[in-house]
Amino acid sequence: MKCEVNTITIKNLSTLSDHSAVARVASLMAGDTHSATHDWREVEIVKIAQRGNTYTVTDKE
Repeated sequence: MKCEVNTITIKNLSTLSDHSAVARVASLMAGDTHSATHDWREVEIVKIAQRGNTYTVTDKE
């Protein structure tokens, strides 16, 4: 069996720290879309757009 790993790119255009943006994209990739975009108060704080292997994190506004 051959396993190929592709590179992903994360563009953080939000006010979040880079670490937080990476963690949110990881949540999205794991299938947890709600936690990826909402804070602990259930307020949507970011949008994450995917185009190919590039994920762009922006503020909700």
